[in-house]
Amino acid sequence: MERLAIFRPHLGGAVWRGTATRLSNIVIDLYCDDPKSAEIAFLNEGLDFDSGSDDPDTVILSTVDRSRDLSEPVTLHFVVHDHDDLRGALRPDSRGQSWRGDAPALRQRLQEDVA
Repeated sequence: MERLAIFRPHLGGAVWRGTATRLSNIVIDLYCDDPKSAEIAFLNEGLDFDSGSDDPDTVILSTVDRSRDLSEPVTLHFVVHDHDDLRGALRPDSRGQSWRGDAPALRQRLQEDVA
């Protein structure tokens, strides 16, 4: 997430909510000033990814990388949003829990799990 800081990444899905298994996909929301900038950055880094979505207003960049800890492939989905969408994205659910978190929130959550 730190390498993607320019795109304001937020971890979401089952990994953020703490319900993931080793087979779960990793979902990271990117909030970009220009939605094409993430795709261009991925191309410039030489990443092998697929781009697509069922929704014409949403771009999802998907890639597979090998996890050193799991010794198996892990699928990552980067959901590209407009920067303005970040305002509503951090609203909590009915139980007061957020649907996603940025790098500092993730570090805090990991510290809570250790304690």
